[in-house]
Amino acid sequence: YLKTSGGTASAALIRHRAELSHDECLAFAQTGSVAEAAAVAGRGDLTSEIVSSLMDRAQRMVSLALAWNNKAPVDRRHFLTLVRAARMDRELAHALLSRPHEGEDV
Repeated sequence: YLKTSGGTASAALIRHRAELSHDECLAFAQTGSVAEAAAVAGRGDLTSEIVSSLMDRAQRMVSLALAWNNKAPVDRRHFLTLVRAARMDRELAHALLSRPHEGEDV
């Protein structure tokens, strides 16, 4: 149902519906609309596989949602990709600065 409904309602359901499976989240991350992928990026139950799929999209709205999501398991490679993008994007830079600082990734 979610895949066919689309739009803002679909994105809200994706972000807040706890019972979405890993495979459903991964499908939205890979092939959903930008709004749906950004909704997935804001979830608290992301895996590194889902984060990688979201990062592969290279879309600002998705990157912002990941950067603001302190529960997202953003590895060093993806974090550095976000940092490079943040050099030209003040809002993304602010989101990254709000993340808990971990060792040499800062």
